[in-house]
Amino acid sequence: MWAGLSRIGSVAAGALLLAGGLLSNPVLADTDGQSTFVTEDKSMAFGFTVPDIKDDDFFFTIRFPKEYAWGAIGLGSEDMDGALVLMVYVRSPPFLLRHKRHLLPRYARGHYEPAYYPNFEYRTLPGTGVTDNHFVVSAHCLSGCRSWPGGYIDVSDDNQKAIFALGPKETFRSNDPAAPLRYHSRYGSFKIALGRTRGAGDAPEVSDGSSNQGTEPHMQRNGRWDPKSTMHAVFMILVFVVLLPLGVFILRIGNSPKWHAVNQFISLLGALVGFALGILTSFHYQRSRKFVSSHQVIGYLVIAGLIGQFVVGVMHHIRYRRREGTGKLTPVHVWVGRIVIFLGSINAFLGFQFALVSMYNLILAGIIILLTAVSCLFTFHQGLRSRILRRSSAGSGFAFPKSSASGAGASGGFNREPWRSSGLDDDAVPYRDSTVDSTAKRGGGGGGATDLSRQEYSPPRADWPHGRPCHAREEQ
Repeated sequence: MWAGLSRIGSVAAGALLLAGGLLSNPVLADTDGQSTFVTEDKSMAFGFTVPDIKDDDFFFTIRFPKEYAWGAIGLGSEDMDGALVLMVYVRSPPFLLRHKRHLLPRYARGHYEPAYYPNFEYRTLPGTGVTDNHFVVSAHCLSGCRSWPGGYIDVSDDNQKAIFALGPKETFRSNDPAAPLRYHSRYGSFKIALGRTRGAGDAPEVSDGSSNQGTEPHMQRNGRWDPKSTMHAVFMILVFVVLLPLGVFILRIGNSPKWHAVNQFISLLGALVGFALGILTSFHYQRSRKFVSSHQVIGYLVIAGLIGQFVVGVMHHIRYRRREGTGKLTPVHVWVGRIVIFLGSINAFLGFQFALVSMYNLILAGIIILLTAVSCLFTFHQGLRSRILRRSSAGSGFAFPKSSASGAGASGGFNREPWRSSGLDDDAVPYRDSTVDSTAKRGGGGGGATDLSRQEYSPPRADWPHGRPCHAREEQ
């Protein structure tokens, strides 16, 4: 009898312990009725279920590390085009509220940033929050769920196409449901069985221990970036911060119009290449597809000014070669160049802000300050050197020889060439008398009148080391 009572007591104690364990560690919902996708590195998990109650709703859960700026799952496509994108990122926290998530439904119409989809209605479910340094969003889509502009999903399809993406590892917060986003750092595609998930409506469960169920990973890649955007920035900064200012130094300090023209031509080609790359990369983002941002408008003006400045420079050079002087085109060429360099440098700062990489503005500012300091030091050195040379030349007593007509009271230093001085006499330079016999020209005799009023310059010969002596006037 006592043995039976002892066994009954042991069973009761075990039941109490089991009940206490269940209360302290609740069991997760059964995942047999859901399809779950997990990336190879466990960085992202996605669960999906379809209830039998309605024809236009579904449940889903998205989980990814909070070190990523954003995470997204796309349904209905394997290459973005026509996909419904379930986008998640952090809202700007009001006051002391932190890590409040945004579920931003979007739809993609091509291989570019998806657009906001306002017809997607949903409600968040318990379990949404930050768990183990991961963002977790559980939601129930109420309407606009199974069809959208450009695409749809078939909840009875066991090979439904889907994609995933993770943003760069950085802090990103915004209250804008259509906030501009940077390029993804990790992305891929998979197939998901939706028909097996039909049943009672409940939120799917995902955790660190989740594994692929009813899904087939297809492709996963890392390190995706936008090379056109990067090369656009490299070309434009090289042109407007380095090459164009260098052209000014080549002309002013180096005194080389030829290499100045070569530098300007290379700068123009580089700017046109950078402009073309900027146009191409603008099609990838919603914020730039309309080509009306301040960065783009200033870019149009700068490129137009650079082309005009180059044309004016060519015209100015042609006129200068024809010995027509600098003319009215010179100040136009100079001032258009100054404005182009200034606006191009300012637009570089706007470009980094437009590309959501404002931290690079500090690097750009450092480069500009360094180049400005170097150019100022070089200019100061050249000016000081020229000033010293002028003073040393003035103090050396060097002067051109004086002519006899310069006068006894002429001061030292530089004197004009004797043949360019006023008041020349026959002893200043070798001149040859030019006699004109008007009668002889007409075929007459030698008794005609002689014109002694003209003198022609006779250059000295090499065999006369001291110059040719003056010719005596011939007597008629």
